[in-house]
Amino acid sequence: MGRSPPRADAASVAWTRAAGGVVIGKTVTTEFATRKAGPTANPHGLTRTPGGSSSGSAAGVAAGFFPVALGTQTGGSVIRPAAFCGVVGFSPRTTPFPAWA
Repeated sequence: MGRSPPRADAASVAWTRAAGGVVIGKTVTTEFATRKAGPTANPHGLTRTPGGSSSGSAAGVAAGFFPVALGTQTGGSVIRPAAFCGVVGFSPRTTPFPAWA
């Protein structure tokens, strides 16, 4: 499959640009969030797993390549790689928290 630039930005990228953010590239993700992992390495140990589908974002922040990154949360797809790479992962809710939480 050839790699060509996307025809349009994802909503999160468009919002980032509109807010003055600079998008410098795309990181490696795991295919379909569960299957074929990409070649991302954990910057704290090359034999350690970077943790999951948004591992490129977490590993890039942990390595100091960029201060923040976007990822997608499918199960633990943001928070697990962040924890494995020693950075903070934030997954906002789209629904209000229940009163008993």
